Amino acid sequence: MFVSDRSRNRDEKNYGVLETTVPWRVNDFLTKKQIILSGLGWGRLPMHMICDELKTGRLVALSSPDFGSVGVETFMARTRSHPFGPVAEAFWDLMAGEK
Repeated sequence: MFVSDRSRNRDEKNYGVLETTVPWRVNDFLTKKQIILSGLGWGRLPMHMICDELKTGRLVALSSPDFGSVGVETFMARTRSHPFGPVAEAFWDLMAGEK
């Protein structure tokens, strides 16, 4: 099960989807989480969305060599004419590997 990109400029890449399965497509991670909690599927979810369910045992982490790892390119952009505040500047420096 995976979250579909509904934008016009989407690529057709799938990240972390097993080729041997028929995936369900949903519009957002909250819907995906609810389907998984209902016992109707499995899939990857951001850790911050499921940490409580993992602690209580409502969800369990699955592991298999077939899952592989998911590598996703990440890009950052900002305008030089609009300075960041101190928190955003610290985040920028952290992500850029500075300081």
